[in-house]
Amino acid sequence: MDLDAVIGPSLSSRLVEELSSALRRRPAQEPLLAAAIYVLLPFSERLAEASAAAADVLVRRGSMDRPLFRALLRGLAERKDARMLVPLVRALESEACDLTTLTTAAFMPSVELAGPLAKQARSRSSHVAFAAEVARAARGDSEGEMLIAIAPRIKEVHRIELISNVVLPLARRGRVIRGCGAAFAVLRGAERHLGRWLCLAEGARLAGDNKVLAQANANLLEGASGARAGWGLLAWALSPAGTKCEYRPTLELVARLSDRPSSERELSFLFRMADAGQACAKAMLESLTKQTLLETEAAIRASIYLIRDYGFTALLPKLVEIAKSTKREKLRGLAIAALFETGSDNLTMLTLEQDRSRNLAVALWSALVRMALAKGRKEKLLTEQRYRMLQLGWPD
Repeated sequence: MDLDAVIGPSLSSRLVEELSSALRRRPAQEPLLAAAIYVLLPFSERLAEASAAAADVLVRRGSMDRPLFRALLRGLAERKDARMLVPLVRALESEACDLTTLTTAAFMPSVELAGPLAKQARSRSSHVAFAAEVARAARGDSEGEMLIAIAPRIKEVHRIELISNVVLPLARRGRVIRGCGAAFAVLRGAERHLGRWLCLAEGARLAGDNKVLAQANANLLEGASGARAGWGLLAWALSPAGTKCEYRPTLELVARLSDRPSSERELSFLFRMADAGQACAKAMLESLTKQTLLETEAAIRASIYLIRDYGFTALLPKLVEIAKSTKREKLRGLAIAALFETGSDNLTMLTLEQDRSRNLAVALWSALVRMALAKGRKEKLLTEQRYRMLQLGWPD
């Protein structure tokens, strides 16, 4: 389904123009532009063509540290777009090759990438070599035999980078990394942050490591009493679908279970529990929506589950008010997406009003809602990845 055919050419034209402008001068809102292009690439051949040309320009300039380059590269790779092979090979052969570029190669089966990846796997920088070997294992170019030798040499700062830029993107997409179990166990042994521990465990489990749940349960039973609730929630996350969670989440616990720094109080784990229908999450969801207006992103997300799963229909008018309010421009698009997730009708006029919004995030959420409506509401719209990229401006 093509973006222009559903909502018209205005949004793709805007993004192509902003992309062209970004090549001349780096914009202040580059992370949002990068996220917008990445999210809409699957729906627009016109945008894909412009992105392939822009990626080639950026790699020739050596601008591979820019969020825009990373988004273009990964978006095109996930499309399996052959036009990005040349810039990707050049990036892999560069001394400035970063972890995101190496991870991107994991999504492309092309044989042209095997040589540059093998070379990067012999890098003197242990974290670069580790990321390259992970990409090779995910592609099926190796059995990951080098990972266990490299893992003990990974420093803490590089372990955090690997989790954010390599393990999380691959685990989120269900990529199997052959031979990573023992190496990831070494990294987990040095990791004290529960959210990052969980990310490594989920990556290892995709490769068939069935010991991670047992390890989490052992830490639950044998660890310090103050940490047991955290390990209990973590063990639930690794348990089979449908398992009931016996531990009630709190702000402190869910912050520790996010892959982000705990100081950010990031709540993705809470919404993971809500997605799984865990009744123990209801109280915390309610606490987020007690203000007169839904004034935060977290409150808007919490309202989805309270309306849809628990019948809190009094929150619906509040979402509509935010979606129409010019005083809360930053939240309007997210509110429209939330209304879609609750199953609300009559969203077409509401999204049409936002198509030309000066706030790019609002226009993007509206476009995604219209695309989803055209498909017949067949998929979840407000995913964790889209929320982080479009609403918060975080890289994937």
